[in-house]
Amino acid sequence: RGAGFAKRLLLQDGFLDKVADFLSLSEARRFVLRLLRQPGVYRFVTWLNRDKEMQKWFARIAKREDVMLFITEMLQEPGLDKFIVKLLLRRGNDKALRSMLDFWVHTEGS
Repeated sequence: RGAGFAKRLLLQDGFLDKVADFLSLSEARRFVLRLLRQPGVYRFVTWLNRDKEMQKWFARIAKREDVMLFITEMLQEPGLDKFIVKLLLRRGNDKALRSMLDFWVHTEGS
């Protein structure tokens, strides 16, 4: 029930903007880092990500520069690096992965 509720909530119109705004706060990013280290969170995130609409949602949010910076920060966190790489390499996440790769290429190139 809780997982289905989370999916419905995330897919509501305008909620992606709320998540992006939330992640713009340093306290929120620290909270998310702690949350992602909790047991069962990887399973929950990958369950969400099996849904085609959630894959599109992840791709849309991953295109935002501030979110890409946060994902890059997570890749530098011991233990979360593997989590994020596995998530980006999952089937259906090619758009999110391409967004991240484009961001890194353009950031490094400037």
